[in-house]
Amino acid sequence: MARAREPTISECLFTVLLFALIQTITAKDAAVVRYEERESVGVVVKAGLVRVRRQVPVASTITPTTAPPGNGTETDRTPGNDTTKNDTGVTNAPVTPTPTPTPSPTTTAQGSTQAPVRTTLSPLPTTTANVTISENDVKYYTVTTLHHHMQTVQKYWKNLSNGSEVHPTLSDGHRLAQTLPLKFEFRFYGHTINNVTIATGGFLYMSPFLHKFLTATQYIAPLMANFDTSLGSESHIRYLSTTEIFIVQWENVHLKDQVEFGIFNFQVHLKKSGDILFVYKNVPISVNKIVEDNHPVKVGLSDAFYIDKDDKKLGMKRRTIYEYHRVQINFTQVTNNTVVILKPNPTCNTARTCESCLDNLAAMGCRWCGVVQRCSDGIDWMRQDWLNKGCKYLSGNDNCSAIATVQPTKAPLTKRGDGIGFPPGAVIAIIIIVALVIGIGGWLFYAYRNPTSPSGMWLMEHRPDAMKTKLAKMKFWKQSTPTGDKYAVESEA
Repeated sequence: MARAREPTISECLFTVLLFALIQTITAKDAAVVRYEERESVGVVVKAGLVRVRRQVPVASTITPTTAPPGNGTETDRTPGNDTTKNDTGVTNAPVTPTPTPTPSPTTTAQGSTQAPVRTTLSPLPTTTANVTISENDVKYYTVTTLHHHMQTVQKYWKNLSNGSEVHPTLSDGHRLAQTLPLKFEFRFYGHTINNVTIATGGFLYMSPFLHKFLTATQYIAPLMANFDTSLGSESHIRYLSTTEIFIVQWENVHLKDQVEFGIFNFQVHLKKSGDILFVYKNVPISVNKIVEDNHPVKVGLSDAFYIDKDDKKLGMKRRTIYEYHRVQINFTQVTNNTVVILKPNPTCNTARTCESCLDNLAAMGCRWCGVVQRCSDGIDWMRQDWLNKGCKYLSGNDNCSAIATVQPTKAPLTKRGDGIGFPPGAVIAIIIIVALVIGIGGWLFYAYRNPTSPSGMWLMEHRPDAMKTKLAKMKFWKQSTPTGDKYAVESEA
């Protein structure tokens, strides 16, 4: 019998490399997710329910103080300029920005109060070397826009032809997204981000919690729209990842519903410093004209927190997503040769010690909770833990030494059915019955000890042996009437 030939070393190495290649390709394809056209409410996602809710009114609308050249006669379809229905089904009333808005408290989830997001318009825009600059300061980010200048775009635009990667799946699909790791820690609304999800629809999804409605909130959107990279052979999604910057480019992409308008070229930059850049090289039409029947159209940032609750009827956890802040860039600013720079402002959740929290950030409403060793204003990704650990009441903003570091123990509550407590109605009924028994007993005792009193005389007349004598003297007879038999009683008592 012939003996089987043993494989050579080169054949073994080839087999191992082929297996590793197959595993890599399979892993990449498995990480790709498809997101829905529109957001909705009450959709089962994995092991629980996900609902998207607006936590506060429209957070911020970045509106230029002067319209860019060439757009003054167009009808604006920008958020805040008309009455629109947002993606969670809530109708937004018209918002008119003013130079000095007056804030008023808004009620947030769990009954807490948060100061409204305020938009302060600076004295800009100014014009320097034919570059129009407008700047706006919002709560979490300061937004600067550089309008209509080729040299400015050339300064910020990064050529990704060399050294970048073309994502093969995202470059040939519609409503697809894939999560990629960052080579540095990126701060988004003060939270540490290690992975980002690139979507074909012109945005990045920033939360580690993936669901089908990525367009609802927690995004960085240079131009969120209904792009389809399968419509053109030159359509690509490129990305460059280094230890200092992460860049994504939507290259020669077409709108699925409006292919005739041509190609779009734009980039988003995430810097290690936390800065975010939107760089627009080619935007063939006004963003106001992009239809959003099948896909939301958004430009800006958004963040949210989660609240998890047990749904006993369905036997699963229900996760509700509350959007607490949104930066909305005016659509008229998204034009050819324009750069939008978003610089992060200090936030409470970046402080790591009580001293740094209270010394530098107390004026922003930041408080230190010693129980969880965190600085917060109560509105961030860790809101549920902040509430569950009692930080709403145990946190402070005055003296670090006076802030509690241990959650106080609570006495066990008496529950109905334990045999220990009673409902309020039962307690009241028992009190009334006891009062009646005491009153009747006291009256009988008084009548027995005072037989000549009216109460004593009545008691003797109605004693049991006297009642038997009265019943014995009663006479009964039958009386007939045309309507039937009736019975009457005559008594000699």
